[in-house]
Amino acid sequence: MPKSAASGAPKVQKVCTLWTHDDSLSREDVLFNIDRFSELAISPGSLVKIVALNQNTSVRDFQELARTPSQDGSRRIKLDTARRAPSTSGFSSRKPHSGSFTLTLDENGHRIQGGRDVDPAKTYVFQAKAMGPDLKTKYPNLQVSISDHIARNFGFRNRMQVMLSPAEHDLYSASHVEISFRDEYLSRADMWRFAIAELSGKTVYKGQKLLFMGTIKATVKNVFVDGQTTHSAYFSTMTKPVFRSESARYVLFLQMSKEMWNFDTEGSGEIMFNKVINGFLPDLFKRWQRLDAKHLVTIIMFTRMQYDRGFLPDGTQANGLPFDPDAAAGSATRDFYRVVVSEMASCDWINILYQLKKEFRKFLRDVSVMPFSPPKKQATGLQEAFEGEPEPEPESIIAGTPRTSDKGNLLEAINLAALQYSKDYIDRDLVRTGISVIVISPGSGIFEVDYNMLKLTTDILLGSGIGIDLRPTTDYKKWLKLMM
Repeated sequence: MPKSAASGAPKVQKVCTLWTHDDSLSREDVLFNIDRFSELAISPGSLVKIVALNQNTSVRDFQELARTPSQDGSRRIKLDTARRAPSTSGFSSRKPHSGSFTLTLDENGHRIQGGRDVDPAKTYVFQAKAMGPDLKTKYPNLQVSISDHIARNFGFRNRMQVMLSPAEHDLYSASHVEISFRDEYLSRADMWRFAIAELSGKTVYKGQKLLFMGTIKATVKNVFVDGQTTHSAYFSTMTKPVFRSESARYVLFLQMSKEMWNFDTEGSGEIMFNKVINGFLPDLFKRWQRLDAKHLVTIIMFTRMQYDRGFLPDGTQANGLPFDPDAAAGSATRDFYRVVVSEMASCDWINILYQLKKEFRKFLRDVSVMPFSPPKKQATGLQEAFEGEPEPEPESIIAGTPRTSDKGNLLEAINLAALQYSKDYIDRDLVRTGISVIVISPGSGIFEVDYNMLKLTTDILLGSGIGIDLRPTTDYKKWLKLMM
């Protein structure tokens, strides 16, 4: 790794003519004639950055710093604002070394008075590699050439003027690189091998197409340096790869608690369910559509109903099963789950939302109406003669109310999804990677749960590698940006 220049020593950058080439000339991304840049002290393996010159902007990248007298007269020294202004160039926010300044040279090695305008949005970083002697002999005037697909990605043109200068590893090393793939299954071991073989020790750029072992295709979606997005950077040993699957399986749980039928007093005034069905879910599906992601979606509605024990006769059952006792509340509870759609393609989101609206209309009725079988009264013949025929008893009654979200069956619902995919390694789907659970709750996101159940759920999720996203209906737009 090249060391940075000593404090106060000038940093040299040079204007050159950029060529472009196709695969018929070379399959290398960059052809770089190091001999033509002896003033920059570049060695094989060093990082080099290319910045396009821009004659149509009034913003100067290299501004005047001072005038220093010398035997040849005054010399104009320019400050490299690519280090001073990372917000415009997209690179690291670290400050430059104290006292560092930059000298600009033309193609013949002469100092340029007044500096040159650059386009920081068109900046490409690459590793210097010695060009073959046959190419040097065939193209003696070639300085630097990049492949056509990189030129199209960064907006470079053939024979355009660019600024070329050395780049420091610590300033241009990526902190995170986001990689997306689809229609294939990748284990964690495959991801690790992918990062070591195709990324480690190389430069990456946004939109780069990757091919591993001739079969696994991926694309670099974003490159981050110190938390700031940039166009290209160096993948060092400290860089963290982030793999995102565009063909995963999502399980969406809608908690139909008591608050789901309340009105949103701080927003538009609609009920919480309408806020989910008309706001969050359409935005989520449209985002997946813009990213061209093709996920499988399962939507499950769940709730916990609470019943007053004094109101129900002894032995009454819900759906043929006994109630769960709740001695602390003096009531009985029952958990309900309704599968709305099962493993439906996310691109068919209009039908998904239509089915969800239909289920919502009858969900509360289905969980509230229950069969009723009162105990038969023992009456004597004399009583029957005076009272006449008894009135027919109702076959079903409306009983129970949904509990609030903080006392709902959240962990039970998560365990339902975890058990569904606990045997996922058997007959594995080789065109999908990743399982994610999204819990949409109308509450504040705080829940009262049993400790033993929480510990059991944690162990199951850690063992199966299932991710959980809990999304209250308060402000979903910030959270939506994190979803692939």
